[in-house]
Amino acid sequence: MKQTSVACGSHYENHTVTNIETCRCNNAGFFPVRACLKKKFALVIFLLSIFVPEASAQWRIGAYGGIDWGVRSINPGYNYALARSAVVGGTVGMSGQYNFKEWIGIRTDLNAQWRNYNDSYSVVEEYYRYRNMYLTLPVMASFSFGGEKIRGYVGLGGYIGLWCTQNIDSRQSNINHSSYSECSSSGFIKADKRFDDGLVGCLGVSCMLTANFALDIEGMLFYGLADSHNTGSSKFLQPSYFTTPCINIGMSWFFGK
Repeated sequence: MKQTSVACGSHYENHTVTNIETCRCNNAGFFPVRACLKKKFALVIFLLSIFVPEASAQWRIGAYGGIDWGVRSINPGYNYALARSAVVGGTVGMSGQYNFKEWIGIRTDLNAQWRNYNDSYSVVEEYYRYRNMYLTLPVMASFSFGGEKIRGYVGLGGYIGLWCTQNIDSRQSNINHSSYSECSSSGFIKADKRFDDGLVGCLGVSCMLTANFALDIEGMLFYGLADSHNTGSSKFLQPSYFTTPCINIGMSWFFGK
């Protein structure tokens, strides 16, 4: 079932102006840090890709799973009635890493993230529950430290992604707020921008179980720089961005040493 109107959750364009994302007030100044980072994104990726290979090259591949929180930005100053809350989702992925030295390498992942959140309106007793699935491709410079059995690591880089699915469960009122109806919908509308990109970082620890296998525990942060709205599609839309923290656990296999 496609979203076509206010019913079934597409409240961006036609629903009450209490929705923060339909109030356009001083949009240019709301996300100054993201705007600056967006301009420098290509330079960051270029600098992180400059490494000098040496003879001790080693490959590492792995798989992991975990939980995440879909934090979608709003400006509460424009909407006192809206309460937005992140909801726990899931992350699964695969990683590959090429180490130029023992302590430095380049890593790329392919993962699926469920970025979920809820919107509720205290005045009219409405709510919208969003369940979104993204595919992301992070690329990071990876730096490790520590001993042979237990090593910590830090990764910094960027990512690109695709918004693959959206499902919305909602409770909505009629124009007089005298009655309510519940609805479920899926799909996208014109206001949704499905391409995603941004910065990514990770901090973790690897525990060697054998000479070639390791247990990995890490935290990752995806800091979106792509507006998740097509703000040009409506004069009422303001920019909106995802910030997605994750906690993962997985296994890695080392070879080629």
